[in-house]
Amino acid sequence: MTEKSTAGNSTYKKLAVQWLNEALCFVSSLSRPKKSLQII
Repeated sequence: MTEKSTAGNSTYKKLAVQWLNEALCFVSSLSRPKKSLQII
């Protein structure tokens, strides 16, 4: 059980990091001029 839980935690951490990065990019794109939106 511990091995599965640790593997799940690691995957959740990776997903959380990716989600945070996307969220930061989205917020930064909103704060910047509309030209940056075309890049995404």
